[in-house]
Amino acid sequence: MLASRGAAEVAEIPSPERAAAALGHVCGYAQWRRRPLLPAEDPEELSDQPVISQIIGAKLGASSAGGWLELDEAARLLAACGLPVLPTSGATTAAEAAVAAEAVGFPVVLKARSGDVVHKSDVGGVALGLEDSEAVRVAYETMQSRLGAQMGGAVIQPMAPPGVEAIVGLAADPEFGPVVMVGLGGVMTDLLQDRAFAVPPLEPGAADALVASLRAAPLLDGYRGAPKVDRQALVAVIEQVARVAEEVPELVELDLNPILLSSAGALAVDCKARLAPRQPGPGPLFPALRRRPRA
Repeated sequence: MLASRGAAEVAEIPSPERAAAALGHVCGYAQWRRRPLLPAEDPEELSDQPVISQIIGAKLGASSAGGWLELDEAARLLAACGLPVLPTSGATTAAEAAVAAEAVGFPVVLKARSGDVVHKSDVGGVALGLEDSEAVRVAYETMQSRLGAQMGGAVIQPMAPPGVEAIVGLAADPEFGPVVMVGLGGVMTDLLQDRAFAVPPLEPGAADALVASLRAAPLLDGYRGAPKVDRQALVAVIEQVARVAEEVPELVELDLNPILLSSAGALAVDCKARLAPRQPGPGPLFPALRRRPRA
């Protein structure tokens, strides 16, 4: 609030805490303005552009508004985008699930296939450590009786090795553009809300700085004798998601959660992806505001 003091206007701030917060925002904005522009570059095609185009075309062809992809289609899209996603096979019956599990190799995980199920474990949409075909059939039928049509079939995945759980996400505002997020994954995502955000394109070192800013970052470096994980594998996932945000504007929402981090790298064992038509606004040219013009 501004109050008149003769010829001058003086800001009246009701507490020192608010003054400090306001100055913090001013300093943060100044630092952001001082960042160097990224070099101009010609975008390279993502790993499997035909698959990406086919999945987007099929989804938007079926619904002009788009929507959430089924889990196996989301995994297929993100693998085509060069992201490390656990192999995922879809099934619409218990018999199909058993056949898929035999092809994957036991033990396996069975999950609800529907992209509309947000927290699968909360509603009994995940069955772990299934050791044979009969266990897969029983798990499918039990899940179907519990969830009904909400289940949308099932997906089969191999059991993944243990690791530190992380999350990497993407959300695209129709006016502001895309934002990338990283944080602690699994059930800790909402409980601790230990997250960091950035706007693509990312300058060199930005993804590493995002990870380092997390309160839980010491867990990646062997906290209290735990095995050290490959932090750079998580950085690489963030950088690739930021790149996908630029190259696939139809992907308006993405959750890779959890991503299991170990000394062997990063592996996303669950994912959600929502597609929508390209909207007028920032679009593909928005990132150009952060890049130097070509000579």
